[in-house]
Amino acid sequence: MDVTTFAAGPESYDPLSQAQISNFFSSNTSVTREQCEKLAADLLGGPIFPTAIQGGTSYTVQRHQSHQVIQFRALELDMIRLGLIRQVYDKFVPRCLYHGLLGTLHFYIWDLVSGPAFCRVRREMFTVDAEQRLSQTVQDIACFFASAWINRPTVEAPSGLQAKYEAILDTLYIEMPDSLHPTIEQVRQNLSLIFRPEFPMVLQHDDFLENNFHVEEATGHVTGVVDWVNAIVAPYGISLGGLEIVLGIQTNTDWHFHPSHIRLRQQFWDTFHGEIGEISDLDRRSMEVARLMGLLRTHGSEWKDAMSGVYLEKLLLLPSMVHGQFSVRA
Repeated sequence: MDVTTFAAGPESYDPLSQAQISNFFSSNTSVTREQCEKLAADLLGGPIFPTAIQGGTSYTVQRHQSHQVIQFRALELDMIRLGLIRQVYDKFVPRCLYHGLLGTLHFYIWDLVSGPAFCRVRREMFTVDAEQRLSQTVQDIACFFASAWINRPTVEAPSGLQAKYEAILDTLYIEMPDSLHPTIEQVRQNLSLIFRPEFPMVLQHDDFLENNFHVEEATGHVTGVVDWVNAIVAPYGISLGGLEIVLGIQTNTDWHFHPSHIRLRQQFWDTFHGEIGEISDLDRRSMEVARLMGLLRTHGSEWKDAMSGVYLEKLLLLPSMVHGQFSVRA
């Protein structure tokens, strides 16, 4: 099956970026877009233009041949937290320097993350000819997630997080199809595993989507992960479901897997376990519980219609490979 027909082309994201820029300045009227661009041009030393992918709460511009971008934000970034994120994920997170205020907007100088956002090349990357490049992307994403296990500063769990997860599962058990009840119940029964003192709480990207990481087109290498403003502290593995972004394509009616997603999934876990080394069976089980909880939390909470069940059936009923091989659920 040719799943590339389900992938949006790069031109599909241009109207979204334009709308986000328009909304940003409609909501932040203390300065104009022209004033922001003049300041950015002065800082970067020449003509600037908007980056191809924008955020919902910021405006980012770049200059040709520059290795930096200027970003304007209505809300100030937590630079201490961003420093911890860089400590955890190292080369995957660009460096950032707070530069000051323009009107009520905070502006920052970021290192440029090279290459296009994955969303703009996904159609090409899902072709048969690009499978080796996609394989490299999968390996790099495995290294990205492994970084949070290897490099983890001490952070405390948010108050009431376990009870919040339990409430989500209880609601989903009522709302989701019967086919998902065994998985939801298994996660519910094993939830304490990811809240035991020995299992790490880590900073994680809470929006690991195709527009939030960039790749090198020629090789598939991941060059960086962006948009950390909503990073969360959660049990390790809650964000592992982000792997699915490079293994399939979501449409309004279904989730379409890459023809080689099983091989790529195996490659992810082989690379992942090669990076983190030997861990206990209990930690492996805990990772799987966290991964499933993350998928339930994301896809069960974002859509309140029948399609929630369609996505979750596709993603949750796959055999688990958190042990490095296909296995039963936790």
